Amino acid sequence: MILDFSFCGIGIIIFWCIGTNALSSSKRSDVKNDIIKNLDESIPHGSIPLRQNILSFQNDRVSLRLSWSSIFSDLELRSLLIQALISLQKKQNTDIYSYYQLAGKLLVFKISCDSELIDEGIHGRPYIPWNNVVKTPGTYDTGYCSHNSVLFLTWHRPYLAIVESSLIAEAQYIAKGYKNKSDEYVEAAKNLRLPYWDWAADPRLPEIATTPNIEIYAWNGTQIVDNPLFQYRFNGPLDPILFPPNEQDGWFSQYSHTVRGANTKSPEEVNHFDVVNTHLQRNNIMSNTWRVLVKSSNFNSFSSTATPGLSLEEIHNNVHSSIGGRYGHMSYLSFSAFDPIFWLHHANIDRLFALWQVLNPDSYLEPQEDVFGNFVILPHSIVDASTNLKPFRNSETGKWWTSTSVRDIKTFSYTYPELQGNQTGKSLKSSVTAAINRLYNPNSTTLQRWKNLKQDGTKNRRQEAKEWSLAMSVFKFDLGGAPFKVLFFMDSVPALSTDWEISDSTIGSVIIFPPPYSSAAEPLPQLITYAEIDLDDGLQRHGRDTMNVTDVIEFLQNQLEWRIQKMDGSPVPNDQVPSLNITLQDEVILKPLDVTEFPIYGEKTLHPDALKSQRK
Repeated sequence: MILDFSFCGIGIIIFWCIGTNALSSSKRSDVKNDIIKNLDESIPHGSIPLRQNILSFQNDRVSLRLSWSSIFSDLELRSLLIQALISLQKKQNTDIYSYYQLAGKLLVFKISCDSELIDEGIHGRPYIPWNNVVKTPGTYDTGYCSHNSVLFLTWHRPYLAIVESSLIAEAQYIAKGYKNKSDEYVEAAKNLRLPYWDWAADPRLPEIATTPNIEIYAWNGTQIVDNPLFQYRFNGPLDPILFPPNEQDGWFSQYSHTVRGANTKSPEEVNHFDVVNTHLQRNNIMSNTWRVLVKSSNFNSFSSTATPGLSLEEIHNNVHSSIGGRYGHMSYLSFSAFDPIFWLHHANIDRLFALWQVLNPDSYLEPQEDVFGNFVILPHSIVDASTNLKPFRNSETGKWWTSTSVRDIKTFSYTYPELQGNQTGKSLKSSVTAAINRLYNPNSTTLQRWKNLKQDGTKNRRQEAKEWSLAMSVFKFDLGGAPFKVLFFMDSVPALSTDWEISDSTIGSVIIFPPPYSSAAEPLPQLITYAEIDLDDGLQRHGRDTMNVTDVIEFLQNQLEWRIQKMDGSPVPNDQVPSLNITLQDEVILKPLDVTEFPIYGEKTLHPDALKSQRK
């Protein structure tokens, strides 16, 4: 039911070539999995399997246990996930659903049209057709993925489902090899779903993704194996025709595996996980995640940097940049999907999207201009909930998946811990609200500030507070297509630009990711992106009274600064980014009465002239 990999309008069954044992990539002909049915048939006893927190696979106890989990120790549960991912990664590049193909380059056999193999790609490089979905004339040379577009969240939902169904197919085969517990392991494999990494609740890389080796329980006992969550090792050098070394991201051709926390282009200076964690924490990811879930009741504003305000895509971008560093794969959209943590990251994006849907059941994608487009969407097209999410097709109807048809996550046979059970309507909304407050706002300066507000003694009456932020907009191609950052400081700015991101004065940053495109594309489009930077935590640390407008503005005029920085850490003069616009704003809020409520946000008041001196 889930995904159709059909060609020229004729459906086909995918014949999987999976290793003869759990850790090999040799061809086996006894397993035939129709990926179209794979997720549906994996549902045990009518239940909806959970996508679990990745931390559940590394702790002494599984924090949210599945119905069958009492059968297994954590080592056994972890082993299915690790072996399935190893099997995907070890497949040959020419294998139809190898990890290499799912993340970037694909080779698909066109059964019903002709008998040739063609190079194809989905998320980033190479920028060529996938699943026989050819490039629309007049579009840019880029991937199918939608960024800086209201399709951002909905497009990635079926994309994750492809990887998830591939992982399940591997796990189901591996499970049959456990001779003494085959039935139990097969049942476990049916429940296996992509884990998510909740970087908002704990903005540090999960330990399970930072160790080169990991212990598993394989068919023949306990083994120490290369950890497939640590890195993906390419099966041979990258094709220089498809991955040109002279392009802006050309240095990636020197890497034999994915890297994180790369401060230089040297393969030896990578995986600085302490720096990654510092960047994650400096970006206020926890408080920003709470704010985007609380403040954004309109889908278009919530989903994408194409609309003014704080968006989930803005937070998503900062996580990408924090993990990759200056030169790592996650910092460049053309290569990011090769890093295994990409899938854990995007599973969490999808989870937050699903939580937001419970809070805002009546708001969904509204028509909006897609200025840049993608491989199949023309620039300046108006996209809406019925826009085809190519190259993903529904096998039952033969139609393309759309934002409307992917709206319910149960369509793809998975759910998340906060959404399990029989709660519906107001009860479910209250439960999800409490979970969001517990996870992302337990000891925040926002709550502390509310506690310090003078009460009037009236019960059941919401109290007023005021929140301050910066509204930012900029053209993505102001630096010729190269990504860049805008960093914000209270107090002094470090003299060395390479120290900006890790400075205690840093209160936030915004990463600008121009969409992947061919360098031959001229002229560069005027693609505007939006962001919102919270000031409340910084104001609280400096003891400012946020209800006193005059005091706050005077303080910010003296203490607030921002800088522009290239990905290599070098500074950029403000006049080289002429489109950058930053405006101070405040909004009155009514604080909640208990943990099952959110604050109510009023209209924003702009202070357009307050930061004149900083703009010079």
